Amino acid sequence: GRTRATDGQTIVFHAGGSLSQYEPATAQTRELTVQLCSVVPGRGPRTVSAMDYITSIGLHPQGGALAVTARGQFFTMGVWGGPVLRFAPPDAGPRATRYSSATYLADGERLAVVSDASGEPDIEIHFEDASSPPLSMGCDPGLLGSPVEMDASPDDRHPKLAITNHAHCLLVLDVKKKRLSLVEVAPSAEGFGGTAWSPCGRWLAYSIATSAQTSVIKVFDTYSLEKRKAPKKGRAE
Repeated sequence: GRTRATDGQTIVFHAGGSLSQYEPATAQTRELTVQLCSVVPGRGPRTVSAMDYITSIGLHPQGGALAVTARGQFFTMGVWGGPVLRFAPPDAGPRATRYSSATYLADGERLAVVSDASGEPDIEIHFEDASSPPLSMGCDPGLLGSPVEMDASPDDRHPKLAITNHAHCLLVLDVKKKRLSLVEVAPSAEGFGGTAWSPCGRWLAYSIATSAQTSVIKVFDTYSLEKRKAPKKGRAE
């Protein structure tokens, strides 16, 4: 929540367009009812442009649609036209679910997105046509951390996700097996420069910073779980 204020016993804060009150003694939160005595036009809904709040854009494998996250929500839309579709959690409950880093899987029918519906970051798989409810991957929040970027493999039979997080960790999630594996932790605060999958989806190439000025390119084999680095070291760009 934002703009917190307290009288020493309770805390009032602003979150999701509402005012809420938290009581530390009982660890309970309740939403406050607010009556606005303003003119009718001033109380009307206001449309906010999403352009300044876009946090990620993912391209459909066929290039005809986009998965966009903005202001904690995620949408799909056609590149050249068509409606904008918003994905909402099946049961929002007392708190709003925040989404980030939405990306299409290789089959073009499912999307992977970071969700905090459970109270901790997790990866959810959504069907674009909403034919089935979202599928939670049940990732360990301590290992997953706060994902920064996700890159889907091009293999639609054994889909995987390359994930980099706030702790400069590179992870690989096997969607079919719901298995999250740690590939490497960057030794420098510069973290990872990017990831790229092989066309078959077996190998993952990535750039990892070894210092503020240097980086190396490595290749991770998702079958044998072995990784090797390119023979030459260059300046990070």
